[in-house]
Amino acid sequence: MTTHTPLPRVGAIACVSLLAASGAWAQEIRFADETSLTADVLQTDDESVIVRLPRSGIATIDGYPLPPVLAAGAGAPSFTAADLQGQVHSVGADSGKVTVLHFWVSWCPHCQSDAPKIQALHDQFKDHPAVRVLTVNLDQERAQLDAFVKERGVTYPVIVASEQALQGVGLPELYQVTGFPVTYLIDTQGVIRHKISGSFVEQGLDLAAKVAEQLPQTDATTAAAPADAGAQLAQAGSCGCGCAMKGNCCGGEPGACGDTQETP
Repeated sequence: MTTHTPLPRVGAIACVSLLAASGAWAQEIRFADETSLTADVLQTDDESVIVRLPRSGIATIDGYPLPPVLAAGAGAPSFTAADLQGQVHSVGADSGKVTVLHFWVSWCPHCQSDAPKIQALHDQFKDHPAVRVLTVNLDQERAQLDAFVKERGVTYPVIVASEQALQGVGLPELYQVTGFPVTYLIDTQGVIRHKISGSFVEQGLDLAAKVAEQLPQTDATTAAAPADAGAQLAQAGSCGCGCAMKGNCCGGEPGACGDTQETP
């Protein structure tokens, strides 16, 4: 999924993908009114041309400056939203909780790779007073989400992005989500400590360890102890779901990793 902002329609429709990219922008685009634009042409079809501009070259869009790029060290945008169970969650400054905020869709294979670990992370920290796992689902059809939640036995909080009535901007836009999955780790003061684009499982990242880093030392020691059977089996050297993974684990959910080989 890519978010585009349309430019004025002058002969053709140009859409801008706002990426923090650098380098040469060699292609000149000339419009019907004789104005021109230099940018990378990403795609053309019968009705439109999609181009990419360097973010640093854009002052305003519709008269408004672009919001700061959300990266480590930036403040997490504040919002309040209800999950599938009706429980209300608030994210922002001084929440007093380390927050894992995970954006996903049910049909994405990379999101599916992360799902067992998100569940295991929730199970590990659900009773911890200073840690919470929140997810934001971006499915366009609620039936797809409901089927996934039922099939996978999801118990972590799921906020449906399309059902939130925020002021003028959706949660994906608020958190500058242009693809998925995306995971933010937010500290107790509401500061983003890590932004992970793509599957953290496929990148080999230990999200539980990163959570523990944000806790006081006494809490971090407790948090580092595996609370789920999958993590315990992973530390023992192999996974107990019947897959061939060693030194890691799919979360202990049978078939969740897609590997049904026997562990030697």
